[in-house]
Amino acid sequence: PCTLPPAPCTLHPAPCTLHPAPCTLHPAPCTLHPAPCTTHYRRQRHYGWTPLEKRKTKFYGKLDNRTDIYYLNRQGKVFPCLLKPFHGVYFVVMSDRVSIYSIARTAGVSVSTVSKVINGQGKISSATARRVRSVMKRLNYSPQQRRSSCNTIGVVIFSADNKPFGCRFNISLLNSISEHLFMREKNLTLLAGERLESLNSDELFCYCTANSLAGLLVMNLHLSSPFNEVLLQSKIPFILLANASSVSHPCNYVTSSNYRSTKEMLEYMICLGHHRIAFFSVICNQVESHIERLRAYHDVLREHDLPINSKYLLDLPDASLDTISNSLQKLLAPIEKPTALFLASEMLEKIPQLLPSLGYRIPEDISVAGFMNEKEDIGQTPDFSAIRQDTAEMGRRSVMHLLNLLDQPEEKVAEEVACKITFGKTVRRIADEPSAAT
Repeated sequence: PCTLPPAPCTLHPAPCTLHPAPCTLHPAPCTLHPAPCTTHYRRQRHYGWTPLEKRKTKFYGKLDNRTDIYYLNRQGKVFPCLLKPFHGVYFVVMSDRVSIYSIARTAGVSVSTVSKVINGQGKISSATARRVRSVMKRLNYSPQQRRSSCNTIGVVIFSADNKPFGCRFNISLLNSISEHLFMREKNLTLLAGERLESLNSDELFCYCTANSLAGLLVMNLHLSSPFNEVLLQSKIPFILLANASSVSHPCNYVTSSNYRSTKEMLEYMICLGHHRIAFFSVICNQVESHIERLRAYHDVLREHDLPINSKYLLDLPDASLDTISNSLQKLLAPIEKPTALFLASEMLEKIPQLLPSLGYRIPEDISVAGFMNEKEDIGQTPDFSAIRQDTAEMGRRSVMHLLNLLDQPEEKVAEEVACKITFGKTVRRIADEPSAAT
C-alpha cells in the first residue's frame, strides 16, 4: 500500500480511491477510470507488459484449454503470449523468442523431456512426445541449431532392396545433386525413405529440425504412399525428384518429359513398320514416371488404330536377371511374337546384352528401343535407339528450386526436363504388316 498522504490524483479530475497520490511503483490502474494510469502503463511496459486493447494485433484464441497460452499476430508472425487479468484489464505478457522453456511450460513437461523429444533420445511416452511436437509446431519453434545453420539438405531415397546405389540412374542423379549443393556451400545428408515413412507430420518436422535439415529432395516415392500427405502437412520445403505429383497430393516436383519422349520413340518405331511392340516395365503401377510412359503407349496405339495386346504388356516385379530372362523367353515363344521391344525402365538395360545369349540378334530378329542410362555408364554404342533422362539438368534445377523454396515457401514448382532421344540402328525398317482387323 502507498504510504503517501492523501492528495487528489493529478492525472484525473476525480480523486483516486485506490491510491491517495500517483504511485510510481505500483502496477495497478485507477479503479475509477477505464484506462490505466500512464505512469503505471510505462512501468508495465518496462517489464514487457502491454494492455491488450492498446495493441494493433489479431487475437487468435487459446492454444490449449489447460494452459493460459494464446496466439497473437504481430508483423505477419505468430507468437505465444499470456493474458493476465489485473483490476479488470487484460494485459499481454509475451516474448518474441520461443525457447525450450516456454515449450516445456506450455506442454506441461520438464525441460529435459522437451530436449529428449527434439533429439529423439530417452524413453518418452508416445502421448507426451505427440503433445510436445504439437506445441512446437503450433508455436513455430525451431532450435537454435537450425536457425544458425540451415545449410544441410536431406535426400530421401526409397529403395525396395535397400540398395540406393544399385541403380545407375540414382547414382547419376545423386552426383548432380551433390555437385550443385557443394557449389552453393550446402551439405548433403542421405536418408532412408523406409525409415521416415513411418513418421507422422509432427515427428517429421521435429526430425528435420533436430538434424538441421533445411529441406528435402525425395526420390522414387510411390504415388500410393501416405508419406505424400505427411510431407505436405509437415510444412518442410521439399521437391519430388523424377516423379510428378498426383492430383490428390499436389506437390512441388522436377521430373523428365516421360510422356512426350515415350510417344516420340513409339511413333518412330511405328513409322518403321512395327505394329507389334511389347512394353517392358518394372513395378509400373507404383511409379508415376512409369505410369506416364504406359499412358503414352496406349495413346499412340489408339491414335494409329493398332490393337493393344495384353500379352505384350509385361510389368516385372523386379529387374533380376532370372526374371528378365524368363519373361523374354515366354514373350518370344509364340509364333506371332512382337517385332520390337520398348524398355520403359532404365533397370532393364540388361536386355540388349541378354537377347544374343537367347539366340536373338538386334535388330535382325527383334528391334529394341527405350529408356537407357548414360552411354559411358553402361557401355552402349552410340547407335542404340534410346531415351536418356538428363540427370545433370534435373539435379541442377531441383537444387535451385529447393533453395528458392527456403526463401519463398509459397512458390510452386512443376517442371519437366526434356529427355535426350537418340534414333539409332537397333530399330530396323520392316515391311508393312496387315492390321489386326484385316
